[in-house]
Amino acid sequence: MTVTGPVWVQGQVIVKSNVEINLTGPKGKIVLADGTINLDSNVSSTPVGNAYLLFISSYTLYPSPSPTPTPGPGSHFCDTAAINISNNTSNILFYALNGCLAISNNATFTGAVVGEKITVSNNSHIKYDANLINAAFDITQAGGWQIASFKQD
Repeated sequence: MTVTGPVWVQGQVIVKSNVEINLTGPKGKIVLADGTINLDSNVSSTPVGNAYLLFISSYTLYPSPSPTPTPGPGSHFCDTAAINISNNTSNILFYALNGCLAISNNATFTGAVVGEKITVSNNSHIKYDANLINAAFDITQAGGWQIASFKQD
């Protein structure tokens, strides 16, 4: 699959196993969905210089604005994650604006994840790609935006 510009999805995004997502041009591409985003195993994207693929989900289980998540037993905040990542996903960025991001199934994920809450389970690993500090994205042909800084705590 090749992404040549921004993609807006009204609904759910599902990427099945063993998919390579290619990019065109010198800037990264954004896939924005108002539903959940689910990636099965072995989904990858090869960056082109500073161009990476960014998946953004605005899905939330709660009405907007979402309440502050309550940690601990009985919390239902992550019952339906905005973004689900399975095994061996690489070179992709994920951002769950108001929801949970779940990494599972012995996943080895390389890239970056940002969410209101992030769950990592079943012997999964996250490896931050240090090259993301220079990532740049196009929103339109006339302009775009760039990540000015990224801090990992």
